Amino acid sequence: MHEVEPGLMRINGQELDRVVKLIETVLPDLISLPAKLEWQSDAADLCRRRLGDAETLAHELREAFALAAAALLKYADALAVAKREMIIGDAANSKLRDLIKDIANTQSKRVRESEPLSQWEDLRESTSWFDRRAEDDWQDQINAVRAEADSLYYEAARAYSRVRDTEREARDDCIAEMREAFRRLPDFKADSNAAEEIIETSPGVLVEIGEAGMVNKESRLPGQGAVPVFGVDGADGVSDIHEDLRRRVLATSGNVPAEWDPASAMYGKYVDPDREQEYKMAWIRTNQELIQASAYEYGIPAELLAGIVYQEAGGKPPVADHLADWMRRHGLDGKDADDTSFGLMGIQVDTAAVALGYDPAHISDKQREEIITSLDDPRQSIVIAAKVLSDAKDATDFAGVDPRQMTSDQLNELAARYNGGPDWNKPIAQGYASNFESARHDVNIVLYGN
Repeated sequence: MHEVEPGLMRINGQELDRVVKLIETVLPDLISLPAKLEWQSDAADLCRRRLGDAETLAHELREAFALAAAALLKYADALAVAKREMIIGDAANSKLRDLIKDIANTQSKRVRESEPLSQWEDLRESTSWFDRRAEDDWQDQINAVRAEADSLYYEAARAYSRVRDTEREARDDCIAEMREAFRRLPDFKADSNAAEEIIETSPGVLVEIGEAGMVNKESRLPGQGAVPVFGVDGADGVSDIHEDLRRRVLATSGNVPAEWDPASAMYGKYVDPDREQEYKMAWIRTNQELIQASAYEYGIPAELLAGIVYQEAGGKPPVADHLADWMRRHGLDGKDADDTSFGLMGIQVDTAAVALGYDPAHISDKQREEIITSLDDPRQSIVIAAKVLSDAKDATDFAGVDPRQMTSDQLNELAARYNGGPDWNKPIAQGYASNFESARHDVNIVLYGN
């Protein structure tokens, strides 16, 4: 449950609900179309029957997707309740750990390595001769904390029990409702390869899809950025998302400040810290268009992306990244090579792989090389960072919030998630978020020129 993100489940439900609303936008035209049909031929009746079939299909799809959407949204609400109970349980569990740690550290290895609840279960009752021997010398201390420890124990245990029961009941309901939604899907089969070929080869269809996506508000969830480009094919094992990203970078203007080489890094760190500050701001100033376009594209505030540029620019020179990668690939560092951060935005290979549509556990050497090449390109690195931040936002309870309406706390949380990933609540990531917040005013002055 610690790793569960109710917001991610909620956005899946919202996405299915978006499909329901999208179907509803076309139903009026679909229903009225047969009456408007003026076609005199032997195939006219067949055409009307097919239109009737299409209307029936749309209604059945709407019902199935509506049921599935409601199931996921209900499950997301239950997960949010369970997470709140988990916080209560964790707080009591942590207090119990601090209360009994001095006693527990005198016990056997099994007890020392157990969770606080198990430790207290062992300490409060002597269940064997070995327990009595280990605990005899500490009975006074155990009795002194017994009342408080029991209270914390039951508080944590009850909270965790509520977590388990809430999630389990909601999951069972969700699975049953999703199965019913699947059962209601119409038994309709089409040649998807043929459909793709028709769409790609019919003049103007891709343009029409793009235009409709811009006009119809249901084509994309709020806060998710612009509609992506359709029909982009990657080459040499490069994913469509990756290839699309490259093309977007080429379509925007911007400049690359002077390289941040080892000499610059040493000078900025030990001689003149203002030098690094100037370098950071130069990156934002010369790439305002790219930052703002990428932020819009991926549904995040431009000041968030600019703030991350400020945090990451400078620091270690690029050559240090490649040296670390070489050492890890040759087993000299003890860390996974794909945990190596590259480029202006300090993005790890496995994080970039996920953002670019690859399976990080199964990327080829060629794909890994292409990913690193893009991370080493500072301007591509900025766009990849926008995608990473967008993915992080999707995993929160504010996934559907319009970027223009996001609060400072939400911006700081995304900055922490960018730095710490699943450990975003820990001190290092929270410190990163604090630094991000401290620089926001200056970053906005440079980004917007006011």
